[in-house]
Amino acid sequence: MSEFASDSKKKSMGVHELLPKLPKKQGILLMSFTLIHLQAKIVKYLDDKKYIYNILKKSIKVEVIFLETFIVDIIDRQDLYNEIEMEAINILFLEEGEQLDFNTFGKTQSLSKTYRLIKGKDLIYILNNKTLQTYFQPIVDIKKNEIYAYECLSRGLKEDGTLMGSSLIFKTAAKNDLLYYLDREARECALTNAHANKIDKKIFINFVPTSIYNPDTGLKDTFEWVDKLGHDPANIVFEIIETEHIIDTAHLKSFLESYRKLGFEIALDDIGSGYSSLSLLSELRPDYIKVDMGIIRDIDKNKFKQSIFNALNHICKENGIKILAEGVETKEELDYCISKETDYVQGFYFSKPTLIPIESLKG
Repeated sequence: MSEFASDSKKKSMGVHELLPKLPKKQGILLMSFTLIHLQAKIVKYLDDKKYIYNILKKSIKVEVIFLETFIVDIIDRQDLYNEIEMEAINILFLEEGEQLDFNTFGKTQSLSKTYRLIKGKDLIYILNNKTLQTYFQPIVDIKKNEIYAYECLSRGLKEDGTLMGSSLIFKTAAKNDLLYYLDREARECALTNAHANKIDKKIFINFVPTSIYNPDTGLKDTFEWVDKLGHDPANIVFEIIETEHIIDTAHLKSFLESYRKLGFEIALDDIGSGYSSLSLLSELRPDYIKVDMGIIRDIDKNKFKQSIFNALNHICKENGIKILAEGVETKEELDYCISKETDYVQGFYFSKPTLIPIESLKG
């Protein structure tokens, strides 16, 4: 499949069409095995739990009532399988009255994928029902003591009414091959909510570059939203996250060239959290870097962290890159950043992320 086809197919199909539903009705579960010793493990489990089943050569036919309960129980409580073994078990669920034919056979998938989908059902609900929300956290210009920009952070309202946090959302998406959908939805949600809140400052929008195959087609819908809502591209900063998963730096550079030609700016997140982020800094030359909060925490009393921060600060000033300290929570951390003429800071010291962006700083 070409790069264009990959993005286009995903965009046209939508989340609900790519993801199998998790049936809760009574039915028949067919389990087949590429590693035959796994059949004995399953049989022992079924006997212990008193399930009704038939053995059919390299497969087992089981009567189940709730597929989700069965799958989670067989993996979580029994600890029978490693990841390789889970991939070696294929399952097909036929609801009561459903026949095995060409169409139903196409629903066969690995036990591993089914398990991940069950574990990721909260995110699937969020994406299918469009309950993603954008929270805004101010980015502060400490030289002027005013709000310079807002970072747009995604949280999702789950079916039970509770929120799924930004970090967990992206981790779940990565495990379930949902990054494309989440990343696109998060960008559009951020742009829509920034417009609704009449934000006239810069907005930092998280972006996972590995979620898109082709920079020209993959971001087309985002650019259309920017134009439709009347956003100035100069006020939009794409904040590159999940940098540890970037393999093809040249591919990423082509993204950045596309963005910058249209007037957008680029920020590199979590600088200082690993070697890969430093390598990307030298190759990508972003407009901003965000120093990882692990470096900022207690920086006022940690000489080693100060050395790292000072080196990054020097690199940025030498190369015309703006530096932003993330996770500032105390006055002492803020004072240290001020003493080093840091460009911008962000953290709970000023404000937690809020649905309605704060308009000014307290005091």
